Amino acid sequence: TAFLHFDNVDNMFLVLRGSKRVILYAPWEIVNLGCGRTLEQNYFRDLDQTTDFRFPSLPQWMLQCEEFLNHSKSLEAAMKPGDILWIPKGWFHSVMSAPGSMGVSLFGSFSRMG
Repeated sequence: TAFLHFDNVDNMFLVLRGSKRVILYAPWEIVNLGCGRTLEQNYFRDLDQTTDFRFPSLPQWMLQCEEFLNHSKSLEAAMKPGDILWIPKGWFHSVMSAPGSMGVSLFGSFSRMG
């Protein structure tokens, strides 16, 4: 399970066991995802979050941002063992894992492979 974030390189995400749900937001959704804040400063983390976990896992300040809820567009992948998801560099994503699930991420510059 992972909070909403983005990676600076491409990610090939493979599910080995169990199931996982992935929510993806394109880089151009930064306008809505930021809720008027600078993402580099916030990076979607709530260090003092004490409420129940929700999916997609969003920081508390974002849960109250109507602009985000009303205008952002997302993609969702329901993954099972053997599934591979390419998450391009800069795409925002959050992962929810079923109990006992296991996955692996391979990071690199896969979009430039020929």
